[in-house]
Amino acid sequence: MTYNYYGTSGNDQYVYPGKDHFYAEGKEGHDYLAGNYWNDTVYGGKGNDTVYGGKGNDNLYGEDDYDYIDGGYGNDKVYGGEGNDTVDGGYGNDYAYGDYGNDYVYGDYGNDYVYGGYGNDTVDGGYGNDYVYGDDGYDAVYGGFGNDYVYGGEGNDTLTGFGGYDYGSYDYGNYYEIDYLEGGKGGDTFVLGDKWTSYYEDPGIYGAYSYAVIKDYDAYEGDKIQLYGEKSYYSVGTGYYSGNNGKLDTAIYYQGDLIGIVESVSNLSLNSFSYVS
Repeated sequence: MTYNYYGTSGNDQYVYPGKDHFYAEGKEGHDYLAGNYWNDTVYGGKGNDTVYGGKGNDNLYGEDDYDYIDGGYGNDKVYGGEGNDTVDGGYGNDYAYGDYGNDYVYGDYGNDYVYGGYGNDTVDGGYGNDYVYGDDGYDAVYGGFGNDYVYGGEGNDTLTGFGGYDYGSYDYGNYYEIDYLEGGKGGDTFVLGDKWTSYYEDPGIYGAYSYAVIKDYDAYEGDKIQLYGEKSYYSVGTGYYSGNNGKLDTAIYYQGDLIGIVESVSNLSLNSFSYVS
């Protein structure tokens, strides 16, 4: 059974109290529409809308203007539409898509597919093993916690795979994280450290449990690799680390600990990187 709700040209607010499938169209106005237990389909329509899925595997569409869309619980498909939207997949293995506009798209918990779409977006996989895509525009793309694939798309993007930062103690707690970073077209920045510390450290051991694989570094396109601190902290080596068609790769070590592999590039030195502190 499906319960249908159709909004007005005004600012509508409706929270479905039942447990059936909920179908809603907000139409015009700044609307608040929320599903509940079942698999819901909700369209925000025109206006700055808030759309919440609740429990269940939902299909949620912000459509026009500046919307906030939250999938809630379940494996949801969440679309921002036109405008500068905030899109949150919620709990579950979600598909979150910003579409047009300068959006903030967050996978949240679960193994998600997260896309920025058209515009200068901030895209974050959140917790889980995610596929995170900036798409078109100058995007900031974050893998978050877990083993992620991070792709910038067209434009000059900043890619950060690592998500194990503990803001309270500066301790990296997610010690077994392997991320894949691919910038796509444009001059991209691959972030392996910030001004506080290096990413992908394996505490107490010198191993290869956590690192990033940079798949398409191209200095001629203007790509950069950002590291924490100064050159004296690092060393590089060459070898067949990624098994990529027999081409030599460059390994980046922070105080003897592997933190990055630059695939199919063997002519890098410590002078090739950008350092921040």
